Amino acid sequence: MAPNLEPGEVFTPNAFPLEHYNVYAAREAAERALEESIPRNQVPVIYGEFGVGKTTLVKRFFRKEEQEGRFIHVLSPAGKNLDDVAKLVLEELSYAVEISREDTREVSAETSVEAGVFGTLKAKLSGGLRGGSTVREELVVTAPTDQGLLKVMAEAGVILAIDEMHKASDGFRLQLAEMLKAASNLGRGYPKVAIVGTTADASELVRQDAGIDRLVREVRVEPMTEDEATFVVTDGMGKLALEVSEELVRSIIRTAAGAPALLQEICLDVAERAIEGGATGITREHLEASIARFLLSSQARLTALYMAAIETTGPRRYRKQILRAMAESPTDFVTMEELTRRVSAYVSAEVPSTALSGPLRELKQLQFGQILRDVPRPSADGTRVYNLNAFRDPRMKAFIRAMNGVEQQGWLPSPAQIAALPSLSGE
Repeated sequence: MAPNLEPGEVFTPNAFPLEHYNVYAAREAAERALEESIPRNQVPVIYGEFGVGKTTLVKRFFRKEEQEGRFIHVLSPAGKNLDDVAKLVLEELSYAVEISREDTREVSAETSVEAGVFGTLKAKLSGGLRGGSTVREELVVTAPTDQGLLKVMAEAGVILAIDEMHKASDGFRLQLAEMLKAASNLGRGYPKVAIVGTTADASELVRQDAGIDRLVREVRVEPMTEDEATFVVTDGMGKLALEVSEELVRSIIRTAAGAPALLQEICLDVAERAIEGGATGITREHLEASIARFLLSSQARLTALYMAAIETTGPRRYRKQILRAMAESPTDFVTMEELTRRVSAYVSAEVPSTALSGPLRELKQLQFGQILRDVPRPSADGTRVYNLNAFRDPRMKAFIRAMNGVEQQGWLPSPAQIAALPSLSGE
């Protein structure tokens, strides 16, 4: 146990657990896939549901490279071209090329130069009294597949991680595909690229350029296993010298439902409550109070949205069953066939798709918060369009699983508490 640790230094729901005293459970399957793909110059496309820990996994896996200044993280490609990524890379590396030296005493200034498809890059004019000379430096890049840029990245041993790839334009994907092929042909082992997004992103890259099919590898990050979650709870509480029973560990894990950020948030709150009250261990009262705060304060809007959506007089409560099926599906885009199969299992009776059509349609209407949305999917021959179903807010998937766990333990908010929650309009 490290001395004088605060709960916020151990449990970090809103930050990346990169320090030795931050509790973190290795995501063994995904990390093993990364360990296999990176040395082989494959491009991992790391995907999974919202809040499952994809970015944390990448930051942890490459933490040594980040400490050495070789890890470059593009937070999102939304509204960007690859020239923006090139500028970021060169700026992060503080890279410049000296192209002339003149005897002068001019002051420092900046100008611009044209740089091919990368657009206009800033040239740096360093003035002053550096030995009586002015050194003119500029960032020299001409194309996303330009060997000059790739060699700079290779020599620096760069790891380039592009997050939220599902927000990238087709133009960005095409440029990235060209860059990945060129980097592979360079044969230097670096630069290495990792992509964080959805399962569809690997297919989209290949669709833009079939030549990179051999370079791309899908790496799925699953919700936390029971063993992984148990380690987070017990190791974290141990670092804070707080006792926690096996029963309460199971309750915390059941409520978090495989979501790392939620697990850490609950652990942080119960630990703070115990320490503030002078307790040496976690009690059920601490946990119940933390879950109430989570539902009625931290996630009040999602709670109100869910509770309003499942309100029904039907004996089988189909809207609730549909949302449970959506939340427990391993994919983000769910077919009617899967919904029918799952709901039938929940109610222990054969449920026809016609019985679910109305409740499913209601969950996409404003009256019920528009929790779900249609995702068009063209048929193979392009003659028809089928609709898949997805959550409008990706946070809902893990949240509904958590709500199911809370309900099973008898900790749902009271009708009076629900009535006091924000309205669906956010007022």
